[in-house]
Amino acid sequence: MQHLEEQPCENAHSSIKYGSTGIPLLSFFAGAGFLDIGFLQAGFDIIWRNENNLSFVKGFEYALSHMNELNQNGNGKVHNTRSITNITANDIAQEAFHNLPAPDIFGIIGGPPCPDFSTGGKNRGREGDHGRLSQIYVDMINDLQPTFFLFENVPGLLRTEKHRKFLRELMIQLSEKYFIDLDVLNALEYGVPQDRERLFLIGLQKNWIKHYGGTKSQDSFRAKIR
Repeated sequence: MQHLEEQPCENAHSSIKYGSTGIPLLSFFAGAGFLDIGFLQAGFDIIWRNENNLSFVKGFEYALSHMNELNQNGNGKVHNTRSITNITANDIAQEAFHNLPAPDIFGIIGGPPCPDFSTGGKNRGREGDHGRLSQIYVDMINDLQPTFFLFENVPGLLRTEKHRKFLRELMIQLSEKYFIDLDVLNALEYGVPQDRERLFLIGLQKNWIKHYGGTKSQDSFRAKIR
């Protein structure tokens, strides 16, 4: 994929205006919208959203239309329904930022489809129709260069040996420009009455962290994928 021109972190005032004061997000693989809803409840502003399954699109938009406190400034709309395999990073930037410079701070969130990494699936891994979307998602992150990102998937991506090798490769690709970490979290630990584990990989742009005086050790994530 073609890399977008990198924006210097000291570019302090973008001319782009958004409908709220929340940090703008681009959401991939929106699905039923539960990840999006969590970020909306936390005060983020989702300015662009992609979902290719039209049944999910219909359900998502119907549900958000009845959640008035979250359906602000178009936050209940799925902006793009094309497959991520048929969209370029430049296409997304034009749609999300309306041909203006990217905002100084923005994030990307998404959970690529997980059946090819699930212990209950066929374990096709990176070669499966769903599994290969994880690589495309990481390519999008590296091309769009958000300030931060979130990658969510099933624990099998970490716990199954052949999938763990793929995860390690993805993390190496991301670690060139991002300080990254991962963990497996259980919904039970956060007040949800469901025993559901998910892997969360997060990253913060190195240039942005260094510009604001922070550092982050890489030892924690390396230990978890050995």
